[in-house]
Amino acid sequence: MFDKQYTFRGTHARKVRELVSEFNEQKDKLFDFGWNVYVIAPIVGFLFGNKSDSNSEGGQPFDIFPQQVLNARDELMFAYRLIMLLDNEHEVDFNKRTDKAFRDYGKKESALDYERFNTYVLGGVDTLYDNIIAGAQGIDNYIRNLYVFMDEVENKLSSKAFEITDLCQLAKD
Repeated sequence: MFDKQYTFRGTHARKVRELVSEFNEQKDKLFDFGWNVYVIAPIVGFLFGNKSDSNSEGGQPFDIFPQQVLNARDELMFAYRLIMLLDNEHEVDFNKRTDKAFRDYGKKESALDYERFNTYVLGGVDTLYDNIIAGAQGIDNYIRNLYVFMDEVENKLSSKAFEITDLCQLAKD
């Protein structure tokens, strides 16, 4: 897991391409590389409860090359494990979620978990695009959208902090 090329297709490829594009004359960007989007998107998708099953065909694909995925493997594994631990909608039993996060990843039986993780990747791309890029015209719009989005992320993280604290307490017990 997280050791081979990842490809965004269709509308998600277009959205990633726009997320890494320069948006003014000073060549400013929101993300420098596609792999930056790939690392942050699953956490954003999970925080906002946004999943997408559609990595549709068509258009020019956007590839995250194997070496880039390998270089970001630690961050991707962290995101995967965090989502497996916190996603009580997918698995109610905490012990089973722990197994998914630490014992089962990369095994044949974790294929559905990886697919679920991928729905959060794609949902996160949608969330990033819709909240920051869509409808923005000019640097003032991008900055305002980014500020509002970051404030919303902070609020979502604050609410999830209680769940993470509860998990830490369970680990201590």
